[in-house]
Amino acid sequence: METVKEILAYFLSPLVLFFVAQVVAFLCAILQRHQTSTVISLASIAMLFVASIPVVTTDALRAKENKFAPLHSNKLDSIDADAIAVLGTSYQSRQGFPPNSEISPQFLARLVEGVRISRSVPDAGMVVFVSGRKGTPQEKEAFLQSMCRILAIDHEKVNLVTGARSTAEEALSVQARTSGPVIVVTSARHMPRAMATFEAAGIESVAAPTNYEIPPADSGKAGFYTQWIPSTAGLWQTRSWIYETAASMWLKVTSRG
Repeated sequence: METVKEILAYFLSPLVLFFVAQVVAFLCAILQRHQTSTVISLASIAMLFVASIPVVTTDALRAKENKFAPLHSNKLDSIDADAIAVLGTSYQSRQGFPPNSEISPQFLARLVEGVRISRSVPDAGMVVFVSGRKGTPQEKEAFLQSMCRILAIDHEKVNLVTGARSTAEEALSVQARTSGPVIVVTSARHMPRAMATFEAAGIESVAAPTNYEIPPADSGKAGFYTQWIPSTAGLWQTRSWIYETAASMWLKVTSRG
């Protein structure tokens, strides 16, 4: 099931859809279906153009990121959690590079947030998910040890999980480790789906979103004009929105089954 999900997610990228459409248009041209070829080609170009305009998905992504409030320090005193789950992103071993260069900025933000919370909730153990097919478990363990030294935390209090391939598998892994409340740390746009997944697994969860990427609407940092100019950032933003929306729908379908 996870392989099917990964394949579907890959082909939901605007650039991939554009490439596939252009291949189909080329084949139609070879088969002398010139009108069909022209329609498909122009439609895919229009799709790619619209997908590259940030304003198309800014409000939708901002709504996802703001669904759960940040877990500020004044709230941590009243939380009695058994574990802090730092959800993972891809990892790639890079010999000779600093350990913080082996992970994405998204995961680095999650890890730092987890450490911040752990200092205020010292009795809660950390469960850190270092996912991805690249890198052996030993390399991932060495990476986590290095990051623990950099962030000045006790490595013995951190549980590393390398085998989880999805948020659902991360939830099941946490479920097997504790029956108490869990603080879930992940990127803000991923948090709605993560919380739904953990709650579906019967885990009492507290959201700790981080790695906000969409500026607040009233911050003046969104840039009215740049929001309407096509860009690669707009394509990435649209791809993120499509992925999170499709993954949420997948979660609803599979949980019903």
